Amino acid sequence: MFKCFQFSKKIRKPCFSLQNRLDKHGYFNGPNKICRLSSSYQNFFKFSEEVSQSLSNNKPIVALESTVITHGLPYPENLKSVCQMEDIVRQGNATPAVIGVIQGNIHIGMNKSDVEELASKNMNLVKISKRDLPFALSKHFSGGTTVAATMALAYRAGISVFATGGIGGVHRGAEITMDVSADLHELSRTPITVISAGVKSILDIGRTLEYLGVRPEEDVLCQSNIGQACSLILPSSGALLTL
Repeated sequence: MFKCFQFSKKIRKPCFSLQNRLDKHGYFNGPNKICRLSSSYQNFFKFSEEVSQSLSNNKPIVALESTVITHGLPYPENLKSVCQMEDIVRQGNATPAVIGVIQGNIHIGMNKSDVEELASKNMNLVKISKRDLPFALSKHFSGGTTVAATMALAYRAGISVFATGGIGGVHRGAEITMDVSADLHELSRTPITVISAGVKSILDIGRTLEYLGVRPEEDVLCQSNIGQACSLILPSSGALLTL
């Protein structure tokens, strides 16, 4: 099984408009201490009761992205898959936190009705990367958050572990199109542990590894049973690991 653990060497401090309301760890010194966010932006966050209790009690939480629900799989396979992922996290004595956007609210942890609302696709759903968040929230959109967006939101919600399927990377022909996933950029910006099934197999995996190798602010450990980088679906990509 492929594992990708990412640790940022340089821990960036988030930009806060009200620094005096935060403790030394970047949490609010008020009734709600779980967001590394300004008070105005915090209003967009909606925490499930299970996640709120786990944060308050310092219990382990694993963030899960939601584009697999909205854009990755058809219904009802998408609903079954996310339920299975949540069950696996709970079997490891951790709390699953599916992250997504519903009607302009950022949901950190979803109940069954929330997941079904996204999975059924009975509304107009958009794919939301980190750059799309301000527009999506202001327009009260609903949609799934990408790896990049989920990483950023999980960190700001006080969650330090994120598990996903395939991560984005360098696309084939990127020397012409400059098409590089925001997922890779976010890996070097957000101090969160990412556990992935591998780079998506349709991408240029060799160049993706080269891109990761030149990022100065991160350590990435990729592991497979045969010493090669795995890709989503395929057990071996043919790209040799350097670590």
